[in-house]
Amino acid sequence: MKMANTALLVIDMQLGNFQYPDPVYGREKLLSKLQCLIGKARDEGVSIFYVQNKGSESDPDEIGTPCWKFIPPLFQKKKM
Repeated sequence: MKMANTALLVIDMQLGNFQYPDPVYGREKLLSKLQCLIGKARDEGVSIFYVQNKGSESDPDEIGTPCWKFIPPLFQKKKM
C-alpha cells in the first residue's frame, strides 16, 4: 500500500560522479542498490524525484555536457 507522504529522492547521480579519475566509492554496489530501490518505488506507485547538480561553465558537470546527464542504469529495471 502506498503511503501518501512517501517519495524517493535521487540526488547527483550523474555520469561525472561515476567516471574516472575520481569516481564515487563503491559505485557498482551503489548503482545496483539504487536500481532496486527505484524499481520497488515504481512497482509501489511511489513518486521519484531526480535532482542534479548544475555546474558552472567549464565544470565537468556543466549543463548540457555528457557528465551532467544522469547515469543510464537508473532508468533500467533491475530485480531485487
